[in-house]
Amino acid sequence: MYYLSLLADISFSGYIAIYKFIPFVLLFYLWLLLVNWVHFDTKAVQTDTMKWVSIITAGGLMAMCLWLFVPVFIIGFSSYLLLMITTIMVYVIHRNSLVADFEKVLTLNHIKGLLSNESAKIEKAARGFSFVTANGNPVEIPEPKTKEAYGFKTACYLLDDAIWKRAELIKITPGEEEYKVNYVIDGLKNDADPIEAEEMPYLLYYLKQLADLDVEEKRKPQTGKFQTKKDGDKSSWHITTAGSRQGEHITIKKDVQFSLMSFAELGFESDQIDELKKLKDAPKGLFLVAGTKGSGLTSCHYTLLRNHDPFLNSINTLEKSPAGDVQSIIQNVYDPSEGMSYAERLKALIRRGPDIVGVFDCNDPETAKAACEASKKKLIYVSIESKTALKGLAHWIKMVGDKKEAIEPLIGLASSHLVRRLCEECREEYIPNPGTLKKLSIAPERVKSLWRPGDIEYTRGGKPILCENCQGQGYKGRVGVYESFVLSEEVRKEMLAAKSIKEISASLKRNGMQFFQERLTQKISDGSTSINEMIRVLKVLNG
Repeated sequence: MYYLSLLADISFSGYIAIYKFIPFVLLFYLWLLLVNWVHFDTKAVQTDTMKWVSIITAGGLMAMCLWLFVPVFIIGFSSYLLLMITTIMVYVIHRNSLVADFEKVLTLNHIKGLLSNESAKIEKAARGFSFVTANGNPVEIPEPKTKEAYGFKTACYLLDDAIWKRAELIKITPGEEEYKVNYVIDGLKNDADPIEAEEMPYLLYYLKQLADLDVEEKRKPQTGKFQTKKDGDKSSWHITTAGSRQGEHITIKKDVQFSLMSFAELGFESDQIDELKKLKDAPKGLFLVAGTKGSGLTSCHYTLLRNHDPFLNSINTLEKSPAGDVQSIIQNVYDPSEGMSYAERLKALIRRGPDIVGVFDCNDPETAKAACEASKKKLIYVSIESKTALKGLAHWIKMVGDKKEAIEPLIGLASSHLVRRLCEECREEYIPNPGTLKKLSIAPERVKSLWRPGDIEYTRGGKPILCENCQGQGYKGRVGVYESFVLSEEVRKEMLAAKSIKEISASLKRNGMQFFQERLTQKISDGSTSINEMIRVLKVLNG
């Protein structure tokens, strides 16, 4: 009892001041958290982790020593804060110089962001978009202030703008300070808003994750796919990335649903349709279809095949890359791994006994000769890459190697091209200049008025008022324009007797074939397209 009473009398005051001890412990743990943050942040911004962790650690230890050994508490405390703030600010200035503006810390924008509702901001930036990965998994809106969030915002802006402007292709090209963005709209390249170079790593990171690509691979080409959803509309996209010295090139292509169309829907004129329908009962022969990539060649080829009754005829195709499934036609896809050439695959197909065969992408002499041989007993439709019917015929004769063998089985020619269709909401009617019409070989008395894209109007503030139907393009969609001719025996004899393609051209024209210029004239006369579009297309075809 005696010892207990002695213990009760002992006083513990004078050794530790609680009001000094608690701030010391709190700031000590704050320092530990700071070291931990610097460790992870240096890796995120790709700077020297060991160097900066050592500097922050040493700075903290020195600051604590000052605090502990300076006799006056307030001076020691102030020295600690000053040294720690100086140390961390040196690091912050360094790391902010390495990152994009939206990743900088302790800036005015960063502080405002901390005080605002970032989740609401990112939901607004989503613009109603949601994404689906290549594996079919829906993607949640990412957490704010993350790598995914920055990429998500840019992706939403880019794709929302592209969809609104009806872009079927997005091309992103690297530059030093910004990446150039181009949209392909109705077959033509259009400039779009560039993307800051500092935003691209986040966009690429996000898109590669969506498409199930390797986010670390920056050199080798990669291809993937993903989907977007907005307001009930679903779009599928294919993305291709490829590295270069300047940076990664990105191509994002929208999947367009293939649909089979009639001759009239494609854009054939009534006189052409009447002639082509005469081929329905043709027992044999070869029909040559010419066109370039993106000219509507494949659709034209399918429609020519579907001109025949699939219930009365066995219709087959040989294709390298089918655009889509065609009902009642047996589509055979060429596979080089089978060890057969394209011509050998065609011969094997012919031996199976189809009545009509469509040979797509014929670009070698062996296949051309095989098609010619097959056309003696079968009806063969062959498509080749060429700008016009006459250029296609010249190329065909060269591939076959013998003019007589190339022309004798020929029953018809066609070639396709696409022109932009004038927007029916904002186009305007005008009286054309007679001189301009004469230059285009159009008789002025035949044309009273034509149509052209309407002028863009502006608000008082100078902001353009864009047509909601065409988004200010002046055109919406495309329509086909075609050269076509069904050969008679007499015309075929004239072609065989001709000494040059020029003479063949004269013979075809004399017998009623209308070439692209005449067909384009019909399109501008009925208001489908404009004179400027006609001039643009003729430059492409004659180039």
